Amino acid sequence: MTLLGALFVLAAVVAFLCRPSFVVYVLAASAAFPASAAVVVAGNALTPFALLGLLAAVTLLFDRRRIRAGRGRSMLLVFVLWSLVVTIVGPKLFAGMAVLSPRDGIDNAVVAPARLAFSVSSLAQAVYVLVGALVVLFLARSGARSTVAAVPLAIGTGLSALSAVFSMAGIAWPHEFFDTNPNVLYSDTSDGGSSRLRGIFNEPSELAGFSLGAAAFFAVAAARSRGWGRVMYAGFGALAVVNLGLSSSGTAAVGVVVFAAFAAVAIFVHLIRSNGRSVPYVLFAAIVGAAAAVAFGAQTIGWIDQIVNGKVGSDSYLTRTASDLFSLRLAAETGGIGVGLGVNRPSSLLTMLISSVGVIGVVAFAAFAFSVARGALGTPAAQPAFWSLVALLIAKSVSLPDLSTPLLWLLLGVCASASWTTQPVRPVDAFERGQLKPLNH
Repeated sequence: MTLLGALFVLAAVVAFLCRPSFVVYVLAASAAFPASAAVVVAGNALTPFALLGLLAAVTLLFDRRRIRAGRGRSMLLVFVLWSLVVTIVGPKLFAGMAVLSPRDGIDNAVVAPARLAFSVSSLAQAVYVLVGALVVLFLARSGARSTVAAVPLAIGTGLSALSAVFSMAGIAWPHEFFDTNPNVLYSDTSDGGSSRLRGIFNEPSELAGFSLGAAAFFAVAAARSRGWGRVMYAGFGALAVVNLGLSSSGTAAVGVVVFAAFAAVAIFVHLIRSNGRSVPYVLFAAIVGAAAAVAFGAQTIGWIDQIVNGKVGSDSYLTRTASDLFSLRLAAETGGIGVGLGVNRPSSLLTMLISSVGVIGVVAFAAFAFSVARGALGTPAAQPAFWSLVALLIAKSVSLPDLSTPLLWLLLGVCASASWTTQPVRPVDAFERGQLKPLNH
């Protein structure tokens, strides 16, 4: 067990003994460390989120609450069951087929694809999906609010910004505390060898995806808060934007543009549906946006242009594009069934899903995510989590294929908590079941 893992286990035990409701926040905090190990066994690691997620799953057996209503639950069940089945059957059914082995890295895998076979990665990814689904149920039953998601976003944002300060000051950052996962490749350089910020993550693109989700969350949370709460959220949002820029990632550039377009359309639709009641807020947002465009528009466009031009035609761009095209062909060759989790890793979440769990898996996951996101959007208090989820999914659709990302399942769980309702479980007697009739006296 690593020092980070021991600290989280200790925090979870203390929280459970002193105030059990705080266990949710300890679990949430662990989502800020997706590239760190809590436990390492025979060269394979469990992240802090996976370890605490397993412990949280055990508590579901003793939870006297049950989910009474909520869309998307059946789709989550279908996705998990199908993923497990295809992960077991796929490597046997399509044995020997060329795949992009996750352990080879995209650059090497595209040049020399591996042969499909069941591996430890298959088992690991299946466990991560199962744990993620159980965490969603745990958070939904716990009634987790958006403040739960704020915990890992603040920790990841703050520590990553602090690492940038350390670098600028020439102080050594304690990478040995965070870079403990033997299955992860840690890199903070680009194709040209220039250094980029990765913070407590394994590479700059991971920081970019996390920061995009954080910036979206804190911006909406600041708009919905008052006083010092607004100041705090705005401060973390500013740090997230700084981290986004320092990552110099194509994921950041493309993600910002796509997210901005999505947000503009969503605001326009909301304006129409509200019959003009939201005009003052939209007008305020437009004025702030216009002021920001005047003040920082040229720099922002220059930043995006520099990143995009530096990426398009680069070895990284060509490799990632090739990996996605390879995975689409792989999905077609399996007839839309998929080869299973953990055996093919392209650049995009969508191409990873379609090649790994096939059409059924993609449809089930999309239906589940859409259902809980829709419920969160209709719940004012959960809207920061909704926008953060949208931003993260956009980033992952660009160049972050891992389904094991802790923040993804945490945000899905918070959205599910807003979408689903729970009630205490109580004994159901025979009269309620209609099996017995009351005696007449």
